[in-house]
Amino acid sequence: MPMIGQLMRIHLAIPDGPVEAKIRPKVQPVPTPCPVFFPEAEDPITLNPGLWILRLPYPLPTVS
Repeated sequence: MPMIGQLMRIHLAIPDGPVEAKIRPKVQPVPTPCPVFFPEAEDPITLNPGLWILRLPYPLPTVS
């Protein structure tokens, strides 16, 4: 089975002040034709000041 690396979390620090932070996360674990995964919301997610942690989906290996 091939070894894969995995990015599990992305930490975002949004400062207080006149800052507007929006994200629209998408994850594609391997090159095409693999599907692209995204949250149900179609609009960008607005983040308020503070510490945010974006958890990414876990890849599940299959044995051929």
